Amino acid sequence: MGKDRILKPPDFIGIGCMKAGSSWVWKQLKMHPQVGVPRRRGRTVKEMHFIDRLHMSLPEYLVKFGRLKTHKCGEYTPNYICTPYAPAFVKTYFPNAKLFTIFRNPADRAFSHYKDHLYYNKIPPEISFLQAFNEDYPKKELKYFSVKSKGMYANQLEIWLKYFDRDQLKVMFYDDLLSDPVKFIQEIYEHCELEKNYVPPKYAKKVVKRYNKAYDSMTFNAKDREFVVDFYKEQVRKLSDMVGRELDWK
Repeated sequence: MGKDRILKPPDFIGIGCMKAGSSWVWKQLKMHPQVGVPRRRGRTVKEMHFIDRLHMSLPEYLVKFGRLKTHKCGEYTPNYICTPYAPAFVKTYFPNAKLFTIFRNPADRAFSHYKDHLYYNKIPPEISFLQAFNEDYPKKELKYFSVKSKGMYANQLEIWLKYFDRDQLKVMFYDDLLSDPVKFIQEIYEHCELEKNYVPPKYAKKVVKRYNKAYDSMTFNAKDREFVVDFYKEQVRKLSDMVGRELDWK
């Protein structure tokens, strides 16, 4: 690596969670005139997957932000929230980064995750949602990245809060994004120390990712949903206590 290459830590990191509007938030972040984002082959990169995969050296990671010079810069990899060693890693190497996570009703998140894995052939089409949930698919991945385990929000957040206080780690909710997207993204701008009153030009774009018609038309079986909601009940109660907000996730 050349001596003239600048190494710079990320100013902000979106750490979670999958299927909770992260792609929409990323689009609004990179619209902000004070934000620079890493690129690969000429395209912006949302998910660096550095901390959860460690597939590059620390200098190789930092140089991607060093290229952005005076802009605020960062990334958004939703797997970080459920990577057990990630909080200690971030505290060690990026202690000043502004962190944020978005949580969604874990039952709805799990069903959306299941459809996502069907679409990308990570779960065989003959595997039902409830089977995928109970057996913690996709089995080839680490267990904490599975359909069921990714919804254990309270357990995940508890580890992060051992290393970071709430001023540094902002906890947000998908329901608020759907109800008022401009207010939602402006809260993230403010948290990341950006001009908070900026209104991104494409905020009205759909938040929900669309798949092909076969998966768009899939409905969440009422009995399956009731089972999954009951499974997460204690996690939701614990998360409510942690964030001081009643979560009406049924």
